[in-house]
Amino acid sequence: MKKQLFIIGAGSHASVVVDIAKSLNYKISFIIDINSKVTLKEKKFGIPVKSKFYINKIKKKSSIFLAIGNNHIRDKLYEKYKNNFNFVNLIAKSSKISKYSKIGNANYIGPNVIINAGTIISNNCILNTSSVIEHDTIIENSVHICPSVTIGGNCKIGERSFIGLGSNIIDKIRIGKNVDLGAGSLVNKQLKSNSLYYGIPAKLKR
Repeated sequence: MKKQLFIIGAGSHASVVVDIAKSLNYKISFIIDINSKVTLKEKKFGIPVKSKFYINKIKKKSSIFLAIGNNHIRDKLYEKYKNNFNFVNLIAKSSKISKYSKIGNANYIGPNVIINAGTIISNNCILNTSSVIEHDTIIENSVHICPSVTIGGNCKIGERSFIGLGSNIIDKIRIGKNVDLGAGSLVNKQLKSNSLYYGIPAKLKR
């Protein structure tokens, strides 16, 4: 028997969320477009797309997933509804996760992701395709790790930070909260909160 799931978010990230949810034998009742005040006639992968007002029609403790790439929007919705709904993890079958790691809830862990021993993934994070999180690293709430990122051992990534496509972070680095790291960057020093960095090595840009 398939498990019922409601997806909030109808943008581009919803595509991969739906794909993995279906592979995990979820039955997706509908997708909610948080930007629409009217129910759309269109479907996404055959699944009806509803207006944001349909959130109020979902029963308490139903299984939910936030298919929203923007860390700040996803974080606000998670905090708003975390006591109302059951936020599930969607973890691709091809991912490799150490039994000695800890995974919170509401996390998307994509194909071929590697999470090694001693690592903590908090809540509401996105770990995209082929990202590698090495041993004893901490990923705080609502972080977005893009495809092919490598994070060395004993690192810490602060809340709502965005780690761009193909970036590399060496061992023992601390990245603050709300940091945006540009694609292809190399991080070899600490990054302060509320900042933009990019480059090889990554430098402060804003």
